Amino acid sequence: MKINITKKEYQLFLDMVYLSDWVLHAHSEKRTEEKKPYKKYGEEAILQMSISERFEKEMAFHQEYHEEFDKNGLDNLRIHNL
Repeated sequence: MKINITKKEYQLFLDMVYLSDWVLHAHSEKRTEEKKPYKKYGEEAILQMSISERFEKEMAFHQEYHEEFDKNGLDNLRIHNL
């Protein structure tokens, strides 16, 4: 299956993924920076990737968060400092 999206739609999607990751893990001191794709592959390598390759790397990175929600829903979500 092929999904056609514009660069603007892709950027919006990445922004939403980033924000959802922040919402999920901003409270956690256990969040490790080395798990971020930019740390793993390096910024230059990320910028050299095609959009589809970058998308695949981002999705693999975020899979663990989807699994957490599938398993526990919002049970482990904590909001601090409101």
